[in-house]
Amino acid sequence: GVNDWRDKYPLAFNPEKVRRITFAYPSREEFSCVRGPEGWKILPQGMKADGDKISAFLWKLKGVAVKEFLPLQKAGVNKDHSLLDLLIEGEKERWSLRLLKGKALYLYEEGKEEIYRIASKDEELFLKEPDDFKYKRIIPIKEGEVRELRIAFPHKKEIFLLKEGGRWVKKRPKGEVENWKVTSLLWRLMALEYLEEFRKGEVEGAFSPPQVELTLRPDEGKPEVVLTLGKKRGEGVLARIRRGEKEGYYLVKEDLLKTIEDYFGNGK
Repeated sequence: GVNDWRDKYPLAFNPEKVRRITFAYPSREEFSCVRGPEGWKILPQGMKADGDKISAFLWKLKGVAVKEFLPLQKAGVNKDHSLLDLLIEGEKERWSLRLLKGKALYLYEEGKEEIYRIASKDEELFLKEPDDFKYKRIIPIKEGEVRELRIAFPHKKEIFLLKEGGRWVKKRPKGEVENWKVTSLLWRLMALEYLEEFRKGEVEGAFSPPQVELTLRPDEGKPEVVLTLGKKRGEGVLARIRRGEKEGYYLVKEDLLKTIEDYFGNGK
């Protein structure tokens, strides 16, 4: 048809240049993600947002393909069918989008003479909550900053690993260590997100004895980070993070414990 030659990806914003995204729903509170000098924030909640999650959302949005370009009156949708108004703002430009649901799922870009029919599976991509963008990573340190790693299982000798040049060396007990295992574990830790957050009183006794304790020591002058995994609870395992004077208590996915046991639990 006449539209075959048209660009199936008409959203023209550059995800790297976006400064603000506002989600306005017909029946729940609107919220915004706003980029500032300190990174992204979620307003009005004032929570820290995860820039990686926001970037992923924007790139996926840009990749939403138009199935059909329709004249406005042909789509048979009106404002009552609106699921979401989405406002994307760059430094100078703005894009005002509306997601509508009638016989199919449609996207309307303000100022255009037509409406886009898009795949119904794209609906869940648009409908976000503040929690979807919340910063939930719990280990405040980068993989490349870690110089020493200690792994302590109960009733076993502590494993002490030291980074020399670009490689990890096992100092205690003496032996070989596979570099990829250490690097892979550190990347897992950097990306580790909590499922739930707790106050100290809600996790009394959960860490004695611990299932494993990891100590990450970064470059000189930065406080070490101690991660203790304790009792299982529901779908996860309880975790305590200590950094300097600060302490936090969380529920994390249980597969982290399995990874640590698989890689280092047999003393290798």
